[in-house]
Amino acid sequence: MKKCFCKIATLVGLLPLLSLTALGAQQGDFVYQTNGGGAVVTGYAGPGGAVVIPDTLGGVPVRMIGASAFDKETTVTSVNIPNSVTNIHSYAFFNCTSLSNVTLPNGLISIGDYAFVLCESLTNVAIGPSLVSIGALAFGYCDRLRAITVDPLNSFYTSVDGVLFDKNTNTLLQVPGGKSGSYTIPASVTNIAYGAFIECKSLTSVTIPDNVTSLGYSAFYFCSGLTNVSLPSTITSIGGDAFGFCTNLASLTIPSAVTSIGWGAFSYCDRLTSITIPHGVTNMGGQAFYGCTGLTNVTIGSGVTQIADEAFGGCASLTSITIPDSVTRLGFMAFAGCTGLRNVSIGNSVTIIEDSVFWGCTGLTSLTIPSSVTTIMDGTFAACTALTSLYFEGNAPAVPYPDWSKPFDGSPFVTVFYRAGTTGWGATYADRPTVLWGALSVQHSGTNVIVSWPKAATDFVLDESSALGPPSAPAWTQVLAAIYQTNVTSIFVTQPAATGHKFYRLRRP
Repeated sequence: MKKCFCKIATLVGLLPLLSLTALGAQQGDFVYQTNGGGAVVTGYAGPGGAVVIPDTLGGVPVRMIGASAFDKETTVTSVNIPNSVTNIHSYAFFNCTSLSNVTLPNGLISIGDYAFVLCESLTNVAIGPSLVSIGALAFGYCDRLRAITVDPLNSFYTSVDGVLFDKNTNTLLQVPGGKSGSYTIPASVTNIAYGAFIECKSLTSVTIPDNVTSLGYSAFYFCSGLTNVSLPSTITSIGGDAFGFCTNLASLTIPSAVTSIGWGAFSYCDRLTSITIPHGVTNMGGQAFYGCTGLTNVTIGSGVTQIADEAFGGCASLTSITIPDSVTRLGFMAFAGCTGLRNVSIGNSVTIIEDSVFWGCTGLTSLTIPSSVTTIMDGTFAACTALTSLYFEGNAPAVPYPDWSKPFDGSPFVTVFYRAGTTGWGATYADRPTVLWGALSVQHSGTNVIVSWPKAATDFVLDESSALGPPSAPAWTQVLAAIYQTNVTSIFVTQPAATGHKFYRLRRP
């Protein structure tokens, strides 16, 4: 905080160091305002160390510690708050990184949101009998906090083994950031609050009772030491960022009762290798598995209606994905950066493939687009440097803003194949050459085969297969290397006798 105060004349009845500031008056090391017969501390101008807040400022009792009053006062090591204070507002001691001890008054009624967040030296907190309200993450990101204790006479809160609960122990509110080892949540708990375990880096295992039905937002966020969590069958929703940055979590089973997975719920769980999304999940938030670099196997349930934005972005080890027919939309950058992705099966209900869905999927060589797709957005297949064959089952999807939209930007080797009888195709599609797919004519004459097609081709490779399958099937093998000729409509192939029936296709080299 910038400490620049304008001196004024000494006023009768006030201490000699009283002055006016942009935040109010100053007395000693404290900036304050008066409000309804009481004073609100709005700032601190002292040297740090052990701070004792006076009972009165400006001749009236100190009633409140204002929002951000000690914001980023990193030299403060302890604070003694007088019994006259009833309210500590949001961010009051935000990021006071050296604060190791705070004395809360017995008459304190409320602590605001994030009041002591990032006080990483704080070791213990004692809550008095009068407190009725504790804001969100009031003691979040306090890495060294070992225990939160509550006066037995308090009617709203209680503490069990240093963990903060509501009075009836139905809601787990805050686990101290310094808690380590294994922890079993009491059987009475039905709700895990927002950020309850946030940045408990030393926790390795958590057992959740059957009564819990939901995990709050950021419930286990940044629990980087967590290796094992068993979710009960009663869980129906997993909140956003619930397990974000749980970088040592190697396995987890999502219960079949789950219907909702929040934004970033498992982001950066880079040791997670396999995940099954239950059929009951209808809502999966963006970045749900973003940055899970070790994820190799994903099964998506039949209830999911969209692959949300960046849902699997950066999952570099993911090699195969099957998108069920329930999905209608592939969101922005849904699989961007999945460099190991080789095989993608898109369901028959997808209508729109958003911007950059497969951006940077450098291992992808071919892909089939179902006839349900009506729109392909900008950069959908950008930087797919190995992509050579894109097979469209239906009419040419719209490319909005064709003057600048580039679905294949940085993917120079793509050839677009389309079915006979479909519409909207020209010599090129979004600046990539087109070839008629599935209309080759084959004539046998002894060991000679004449393969012909209705549309002249330029610069192509001929493949054959013993069985007709999807274009990405590994049974296809190259018969002739790249032929750099123009306006070719047929070609001779020599095959040994008694080799059985063969199928052929053209593609760009």
